[in-house]
Amino acid sequence: MFHDKYDRWRHYLRAELGPLIPGLSPDALNRRVDLAVAMADGLLVTFALEDKKYRLVDRRAIVEDMIAMLGLGERRAAAA
Repeated sequence: MFHDKYDRWRHYLRAELGPLIPGLSPDALNRRVDLAVAMADGLLVTFALEDKKYRLVDRRAIVEDMIAMLGLGERRAAAA
């Protein structure tokens, strides 16, 4: 069940990220998807276990940095 849910999540992310980051090879897109999944998992664990350590502003900054690492920061800023 776990693997099925992650497979569906990765499929969804490929479909969403692909058009947002044109020109990526399928392998490069898969690496971005894997990076997004790993970062999201890490945030869930970190913020859950150390919730008092991170203020809301810190959490937002971390998420913004992660979005930029995925190659989406400029596109988000242009859309805003």
